[in-house]
Amino acid sequence: MSTNKKVIRWGILGTASISKTNVKAMHQCDIAEVRAIASRDLLKAQAFAKEENVPIAYGSYEELLNDPEIDAVYIPLPTNMHVEWVTKTAQKGKHVLCDKPTASSVEELKQMIEVCKQNNVLFMDGVMWSHHPRTTLIKENLHRLGQILRVNSTFDWRQLDPNNIRLNPVLEPLGALGDLGWYCIRACILGFGSELPEKVVGFGQWNENGALIAFTGVIFYSGGRSCSFECSFLIGEYQAFEICGSEAILRCEDFVWPFGEKREDYVSQFEIHFPLGKTEVIKIDRPIKHEEELIRDFSAIVLSGKRETNWEELTLLNQTILNALLESAKTNKPVLLK
Repeated sequence: MSTNKKVIRWGILGTASISKTNVKAMHQCDIAEVRAIASRDLLKAQAFAKEENVPIAYGSYEELLNDPEIDAVYIPLPTNMHVEWVTKTAQKGKHVLCDKPTASSVEELKQMIEVCKQNNVLFMDGVMWSHHPRTTLIKENLHRLGQILRVNSTFDWRQLDPNNIRLNPVLEPLGALGDLGWYCIRACILGFGSELPEKVVGFGQWNENGALIAFTGVIFYSGGRSCSFECSFLIGEYQAFEICGSEAILRCEDFVWPFGEKREDYVSQFEIHFPLGKTEVIKIDRPIKHEEELIRDFSAIVLSGKRETNWEELTLLNQTILNALLESAKTNKPVLLK
């Protein structure tokens, strides 16, 4: 994976709302350039291109993938379309940024990673907050917590519109667990690292159409360490995690997405709570958008010419835990991972 380029040229498959967020981020990144948007409806692609200042609009995904001037492709399509379009993108020699959840199963994800490996292209999931400087700062402060014993996380986001694809069990078979729980599991991995859990227990709630609308999971590690999380489409928006150690507790709210509308001025922070009521608040020194850091990191890796595998390994661990939790919820039994 070698390159002499100074800028990565991006294409986007699909006009989902999250596409607009990432296109804006690409416009703000000095090592990224938006070249094209594709939709199966040319009029939609043209409208998107005009609104978001994208040079080229394509009326099919294939046309975009055949564009030799595109280096990397962002894929925000429904989960049940990921295998097909990640595969086709990689086979065209283009790097892949795939929205989460990356796949319906571990087997599907392994298939996508393998095709990216065979074609020497980067594969990364679209978890923005993993790339934010606050997350790096959290990692640097974990040693202050003592032995990490427990992680708790929550992500709730009320979604009752029956036309929302999140409530379509065909397009999004993982429902709230894939859409929201993916982030909660990533918070667990932040606390416990790349260690594979011993077992998991999951509890799901499905609606009358078969959509998974709420989920509670417990993840067990060796030595009595554990992680618990809750995610729901029924509860008003709330997002937070706690990493609990023998000496202190680190708490971070708004970890997935900043609260409120004034994102231009939003300064991220987290807290460390010590015994006897002592609390230390640690702030990032300036407003930084999660999505801009994601695009910058991805583009920089491609420009480096090195095919880094740590991001796909992280994604695979995330998917492995998620699917084990789903199996547990469906069978009403714990699932062993070791």
